[in-house]
Amino acid sequence: APFELDPVPPQPDENDWTFVEDLRVTPYHQPVQWQPRAAAGDEVSFPGGVRLECRFDDPGGLLDTAYTDLRYFLQTGGLPDEGAYPVVTCRCSTSVREEFVVRASQQRCELGASDAEGIRRGLIWLEDEMLRRGGPFLPVGTFRRWPVVRTRISRCFYGPVNRPPKSKDELADDVDYYPEEYLNRLAHQGVNGLWFTVHFFQTVPSELIPEYGKNAGPRLEKLRRTVRKCARYGIRIYPFCIEPAAFTWPYPEVAAAAAAHPDLKGHNGAFCTGTEKGRAYLEETTRTLFSEVLGLGGLIVIPVGERFTHCYSAGIPDGGRWPMPNTCPRCSRRQPWEVLGDTLAGLARGMHSVDPEAELIAWPYGQFIAWGAEATVEAAGHVPEGVVLQHNFETGG
Repeated sequence: APFELDPVPPQPDENDWTFVEDLRVTPYHQPVQWQPRAAAGDEVSFPGGVRLECRFDDPGGLLDTAYTDLRYFLQTGGLPDEGAYPVVTCRCSTSVREEFVVRASQQRCELGASDAEGIRRGLIWLEDEMLRRGGPFLPVGTFRRWPVVRTRISRCFYGPVNRPPKSKDELADDVDYYPEEYLNRLAHQGVNGLWFTVHFFQTVPSELIPEYGKNAGPRLEKLRRTVRKCARYGIRIYPFCIEPAAFTWPYPEVAAAAAAHPDLKGHNGAFCTGTEKGRAYLEETTRTLFSEVLGLGGLIVIPVGERFTHCYSAGIPDGGRWPMPNTCPRCSRRQPWEVLGDTLAGLARGMHSVDPEAELIAWPYGQFIAWGAEATVEAAGHVPEGVVLQHNFETGG
């Protein structure tokens, strides 16, 4: 007899997503029942609890959440948070962000770092060591840890999708998508970045294209609040965008700009970054965004293959699904990776003029499909300096 599957149940309504409330309110740390044992020869034991001495200078109070978390962790294990064993945080020299040094002896434990996030990672390491050892124990000795993966980005567990059919903009509502317990959980799981979708033409005011960003004020203010809140858990915000938007996108701001700036139109209505004005807009918009919202971790941009942007974003002849000649009078005379390079370089210049440490992550999501393998590999050799290249494993990465 033929095998038949049971009918697939319908997708639950968003109002029935009980996991949302669970992650909002459930503490990361749950009560622990330690099994009594003696300390090993290479361990220090402190059954009487820990006395936290916060000597790392932290004028912005970024570590308040981490200190509160450690105290709560001790309580879940039945340990006093004003005990006899001192755990001292202090500033010391380290080579990279988030690196920390732990020096533990029978008398005290010192945790040092050169930045607040090193202290945060170190406090979590101390908690994990106690959990691994099944009680109030730490290893004796000096331990230095640093990040192997520098930037570890996740996505809000129920953030709205800003594309059809729902097209919900999380910067345009009053929902808090980043509750405290969720952020604390992310911090313990090693996440130090979050991304969500923005459209420049809605979010960033422009003098060069004044039709864009006219009502950006409330969006920018919510973005600032989100950046400040997430920073308290060592998490930086990376706006995600597919830019520059081609003039064929079905938004009123884009239609108004298309009518007012025909000089910016390129191949089939693309936003032509082969024009001086087009490149100036790219630089202006990231400079404005990073000036208006201080503390962003960087920007993630899909410049090829997801939606129509610049003149070579939809494919190249014989390269992929759209083997069409480029009709732009400027970009058709150039190599595709030159146009892509100019686009990324413009975005990077504006961003780095405000924050040289911010990361521009270029994510050519469908480049392998749209350009073909040979051109994709060639383009990887022409990524502008200071731009991070990110590919998909499942599409040629």
